[in-house]
Parts: sequence; structure tokens; C-alpha cells
Amino acid sequence: MKVLIVEDDLATRKGLEESVKDLGGEARSVGTVKEASRAIEEFDPRLLIVDIHLPDGDGIEVLRAARETDTDREGIVITGQGSIDNAIEALRAGAVDYLLKPLRPAQLEVVFNRLADRRRLESEVETLRAELQETGRLGDLVGRSPVMTEIFEIIRRVAKSNAPVLITGASGSGKEVAARTIHRLSRRAAKPFVAFNCGAISPTLIESELFGHERGSFTGADKRRVGYFEEAAGGTLFLDEITEMGSELQVKLLRVLEDRTLR
Repeated sequence: MKVLIVEDDLATRKGLEESVKDLGGEARSVGTVKEASRAIEEFDPRLLIVDIHLPDGDGIEVLRAARETDTDREGIVITGQGSIDNAIEALRAGAVDYLLKPLRPAQLEVVFNRLADRRRLESEVETLRAELQETGRLGDLVGRSPVMTEIFEIIRRVAKSNAPVLITGASGSGKEVAARTIHRLSRRAAKPFVAFNCGAISPTLIESELFGHERGSFTGADKRRVGYFEEAAGGTLFLDEITEMGSELQVKLLRVLEDRTLR
């Protein structure tokens, strides 16, 4: 991966160059906004590591300008004096991380690995989309009829969102297969997919299964239990036969979906 380092402190710059090379990257470094603009055009980096405070301008603006010409470019913003406002501005400009100097090689390695995982997932998504276009197949779903083509398109669209999805259909029509396909196409693909059948367990136990409980929270709770929501953290929780859930519990479920927090 080509990495452009924009940092006016020479020692920091050289240290970052060595770290990038140790991680298998190709590094180039500059010390000013003007030099960065020229290097972006000539070097075409995939990742920029930019200091906020540069002698002739703002490093965040360097990242913003680089992403305006190529949105696939990633950025890490570094600074010697962190602030919440700067962190927010950096993330809005497209930074994947905001780090305080001095940087440790291990910090850079974590970001590199995360970016590699993300690019791998994006590649898998593109492969699946190409598969859909060429073969009439999307994951484990197969079909060429107008209805299936429309379903494939809906799945591709909702997979880009983090919003809750309601899948309806007769028993055996492939609702869980559709849910798994949505998960595979989403950015959550590397996280868990957890399926829970609300109709396969006693209504009195569903709440504990979904939300978990702490030890001693009720009679018989002799140890802490991790619920399915926590088990699926960062991934996808598929609730089958959700209509079997009682109305009181559905209200609690709605609160979790709206607040996106689990208490």
C-alpha cells in the first residue's frame, strides 16, 4: 500500500517511514501542504498520515482535498495536542483514525490491519455483486425471475445501511438465507451473525436470552449470562418468528432499536 506522510518534524517523519516499510507499505514523506499537493498527484497514495499543524496550512485540509479527487483514499490524522473539535473535524474529512504523537509502531499496525480487513470485505462484496450480475445468484439465493431480481436489488440496498430490517414471507421461503446474505454484503460481515427463534423458547425466558442478566438479578440467576444482543455486538442479530414475542417485550425491543443501547 502506498502511504504519504505529511509531517514537518523530520524525526517523526523518518520514524513513520520506517514503521510503514516494516509493515510492508511503500512510503513517501513531505513536510508542507504545498509539497503534499504535488506528492498526491505524482505518488497517488492509498493512505495519508497527516499532521494537523503544518508550516503552511492545515493537515486536515490536505486529507479533505486528497479525498475529493479519490474517495477510496484513507487518512490518519496525527497531532501533538488533541482536542475533541479537531477529532470531529478529522473524522468528517474522512480520517479513519485520530492519533496523538508520539505514535507507537503498534498503533500503526492496528490501523493497517483494520484497513486491510475492510478492503478484503469490500473486495468480497464486489465479487458477490459481480456474481449476481453474471449468474443470477446472490450468496445462497438463486433466481432470474423479475421478482428475484427485485429482491436481490433490495438486499444490496439495505446491506449498505445499519437500520433494522423487517423480512416477511411464508415459512420456508428463505428469510434467514436473505438475512445471512444481507449480513455478508454489509460492513458487518466480519462480525458475528446470530440467529434466534423467538417461537422456540418459553416466552418467560426470551427476555433473559435476548438481553442477558447479571448474577443475582433474580431468583436462580447464579451466574452472569451474555444475551444474544451482546453476543451479536457489531454484527447482525436475526430474530425469527418475532411475532411470537409478547407485546411487553416488543416494547423493550423497540427501545433498544431506537436508542441503539443496551442497559
